[in-house]
Amino acid sequence: MSRSTSMKRSAVVLCTALTLIGGATVTASAAGAPITNHCGGEFQDYFGSLMLDKPFEGDVSVGGAKLPLTITPKSIEGRLRVEYSNGSNNRAAISMAMVKVDNLGNGQLAFKTVKGDGWSTSVSCTPGLTRVTKMTGSMEVVSQSDPTSVDTVEFTVART
Repeated sequence: MSRSTSMKRSAVVLCTALTLIGGATVTASAAGAPITNHCGGEFQDYFGSLMLDKPFEGDVSVGGAKLPLTITPKSIEGRLRVEYSNGSNNRAAISMAMVKVDNLGNGQLAFKTVKGDGWSTSVSCTPGLTRVTKMTGSMEVVSQSDPTSVDTVEFTVART
């Protein structure tokens, strides 16, 4: 039993290291069964495979206002740019993303923002395809009431 526990710990450490280093997709399934990608379960579903895919555009709700938000794929390996603007003040961060996949093959995207983290809570794909066309989620932004703190706000973005 101790060997099995040791092997499990090694697998977790390896998956964590791969995710942090390369923005790898990490999946797990019961009894070693393969996970079939249904919607957003692979990097290419967000970023493209041979060419970069189109950016996601939409808005983020900050302080009661809807501000323009763009999430742009920058590399097919998982680098992206997250940018929002409140008129004259643009805020952007470029980071490696992480795709989290549930046992049904549905993905969620996690990324960095200027003030912390962002994550999708729901992704939509064209029926029968795995390419993500819409995401809703939450992200951390500069607080409107105190610029030294962070607010968690909702976003919605889409692409055709």
